[in-house]
Amino acid sequence: MEAFSDLRHYEQAFVVGIGASANRLSAEVRYEHSNGFLRYTDLGSSFERYSLLIGYRLH
Repeated sequence: MEAFSDLRHYEQAFVVGIGASANRLSAEVRYEHSNGFLRYTDLGSSFERYSLLIGYRLH
């Protein structure tokens, strides 16, 4: 595919998160922003992602 022949060799991303734990429960919120793997901004390969991680310790 000619449109994807000029891929980046790397992709930059920024990740930040904050979390807390109490007793056996833990939670973390993360934000990630990437510039994408394509050099062409019109195709929109960049992304923003929000994540919520929840944990429970068994022991």
